Amino acid sequence: MTRTLHYFARTDTTNNPPLDAEHQLIADQFNQFFVLTPDEQSQCLATLSDAERAEMAKTLESFQGLAAQKRAVCIRNYARFAGMSASERADFLKNAERWSQMSPKERQAWRDPRRPDA
Repeated sequence: MTRTLHYFARTDTTNNPPLDAEHQLIADQFNQFFVLTPDEQSQCLATLSDAERAEMAKTLESFQGLAAQKRAVCIRNYARFAGMSASERADFLKNAERWSQMSPKERQAWRDPRRPDA
């Protein structure tokens, strides 16, 4: 989950169209968690299993360490992810895992395949 969060935070959305109403609602709901008091956040997390809570705690720690602009990018991309079908999410996660295993040079080659030195 943390790896996926880092992927969302790094993904550029400047050329993406605005979120549709459904995706904007998802983003707003996700962002709402971060305006809750610590006690309210704890109450929300208490509804999760121990394993889910541990994973979510790691993810939230990473997320809270992001600058505001990076958090906004992450939330926007998460909303798009949440709006995918189950098969689209599975494909995305598989591709994100492949991407995370690439070297920086390989990633650059995928970003700009026309570069002769990539």
